Amino acid sequence: MIRPREALFFLIMVLPIIGHVVILPLLYDIAGRDAWISVLLATPFGILVGYVTWKFLNLEPGTTLKKLSTDLWGSWIGFLFNLIWFVYFFFMGIITLTSVVDMLQGGFYQETPMWFIGASFMIFIAYCMTKGIRVIAWMAGILTLIIIVTGHAVTLILSSMRDWRQLLPFLQFGWNPVISGAMLLCANWSEMFALAVLRISKVEKKGMLYLIWLGTIVTSIAMVSVAAGTITVFGWEQTDTLLYPVLSSVRMVTLGFIDRFDVSGLALMTFGSFIRMSLFLYAMIEMMPFQNLLSKYRTITIVAVGLALYFTSLFMFTDKLSHDELLKNYVFGVFLWPLPLLYILKHWWSNRKQRASKNPASPRTRIT
Repeated sequence: MIRPREALFFLIMVLPIIGHVVILPLLYDIAGRDAWISVLLATPFGILVGYVTWKFLNLEPGTTLKKLSTDLWGSWIGFLFNLIWFVYFFFMGIITLTSVVDMLQGGFYQETPMWFIGASFMIFIAYCMTKGIRVIAWMAGILTLIIIVTGHAVTLILSSMRDWRQLLPFLQFGWNPVISGAMLLCANWSEMFALAVLRISKVEKKGMLYLIWLGTIVTSIAMVSVAAGTITVFGWEQTDTLLYPVLSSVRMVTLGFIDRFDVSGLALMTFGSFIRMSLFLYAMIEMMPFQNLLSKYRTITIVAVGLALYFTSLFMFTDKLSHDELLKNYVFGVFLWPLPLLYILKHWWSNRKQRASKNPASPRTRIT
């Protein structure tokens, strides 16, 4: 089992990669300079998803998500639900791998082939996965501290370059683009359900709920800062042309002994993607059948699933245009959130029937 604070580290590392880096250009295309308002609008949904996630984790603490599905729904329906989870985690893995390869090649290693960057990344992840999920959780804690330090450093250094008037006028094109942008971000919050594959200790305590909400609020504040901050530095016209606004922002930073602070963007993308890929790879393996056999040959399983993910990503991602088309399907992740609600309702109904069978109502006595 992992501790609640380690689950928080997973949350802080997993969510911002999509919200800060990957979908930010798409969010700008949808909501324009009001992208930060979309983030605020989607935050209550994130808090709601956090509560649903906590209730989801408490259905049968210590039980795997795969076993929970079969216990609640039976073998065939449970298998169908597990398949849905597997496909979702697999798609999230593809999005993550293609995004990190696209950014690293476009921003740092233009002459390096995509297949080599992706292969190097997957080999490192597979090696760390063989050491266990606890090792990944400890690394998530260390990397979270690094990201927090570098992120605050960039924010402070760029504060003198900001012109907040660039955010005006508010709601230039009305509420419709802002609501559409919020829908995109709601798909990002749905990734919280990936915590269900982890065995978290003391999950039944309210402290776990507060940690989830803390991770949600921290992520939301950071998203607002990035979405609004980039526009205040570059202006809307230039921001709209940037492929990766976060990378362009950190390149404006100089520390005297460092010409450009690209290391911040590089650290955020590579470290965060490493944790994301590790979590989703672990989740895929957890949702597969024949767990007794897979645990016996765990290293082979990790390599096999990793190769399947790697070659599928290469097939679907050939250039920047194909990545952007793939990313447009990310918004459909918002439709995942009713699935845990079905689990919660089914668990409540099953417990109600069980209590009713143990305490049958006494027959009424007939008065003559």
